[in-house]
Amino acid sequence: MGEALGVPQQAVSAWERGIAKPTKPVLRQLTRVFGTSAEALLKGKGFRLPDLPLRWAVGVDERDPNRQVPLPPPVPGEIWEVSLTSDDRQSIPLEEAIALLRRAAKDGQAVWVVVEK
Repeated sequence: MGEALGVPQQAVSAWERGIAKPTKPVLRQLTRVFGTSAEALLKGKGFRLPDLPLRWAVGVDERDPNRQVPLPPPVPGEIWEVSLTSDDRQSIPLEEAIALLRRAAKDGQAVWVVVEK
């Protein structure tokens, strides 16, 4: 879960133990992932664990077909950079995404663009 949300496993563990709460942006992602309200997540009232859709849960690294790469949950209007070499993932502004695509094309790097429709 932490990897898919771009947070350390220690943060997820702290949430599970009631030591800490997710930040507002992460909480918004969690409400979308689980299809429930923030109150249900934070207080447990009315919460049920859904089956996670594979369309966002994993990607395939073509260099190693057995490796699965977790993708961030889709958030309308957000653009994510996911690095296969470092497993880093971060939300980036549109201008930065365009510059990243231009650099990658110039350097001959492989780029995947995934659009949820």
